[in-house]
Amino acid sequence: MEIDNHMLSELYNKIRRDDSKAFEALYHLMYKRLYSVANTILEYKELTEETLEEVFTSLWVNRHKADVDNIFTYLYVLTKNKAIDVKRKEVRWDYLTLEDVHDELFYCSVTPETTIVSKEEISQIHSIIKSLPEKRRNVLMLVKYHGLKNKEVAEILGISVKTVDNHLAAAIRDVLEALQKQDIDSGSRMRLMSWLL
Repeated sequence: MEIDNHMLSELYNKIRRDDSKAFEALYHLMYKRLYSVANTILEYKELTEETLEEVFTSLWVNRHKADVDNIFTYLYVLTKNKAIDVKRKEVRWDYLTLEDVHDELFYCSVTPETTIVSKEEISQIHSIIKSLPEKRRNVLMLVKYHGLKNKEVAEILGISVKTVDNHLAAAIRDVLEALQKQDIDSGSRMRLMSWLL
């Protein structure tokens, strides 16, 4: 679902005037996208949920203090930064369980390509993506899972658009090379490759 920045801006202005219904509407519009951003970094469902509680609590508590030009970018950056802080503090890192991977899919964009990919294929692609260097993985997830434009990703991550382009190209190349090495049938490989390109 495409997010309308004008609508988000209107909701944020209402929130600044203590409108709790506007806060609830913003929460429902942004939660799934922000969940995916935080979970990409944290890879642990409970930590991701706690981080989002902090993000939305911070938004409400600071609604009179913060003067935000673009609430969409602000929430992404706030989520990313809080998730990174949590990751630095957290010493327990469990691998994603199949349940976590399955749950994460409900928070991702659903396209015709993703609906025909099997659970086994999803598990394979997640395994490959998890093995990517962190910056490449983050760029790939933001562009392919969240449908953000390269310019938006650059703003969120605080890097240039050219750097986003380079990380995305390298991530796609790495995933395609890993898929070539996987023992999967050509139909599955083609579906996974079409998702990337």
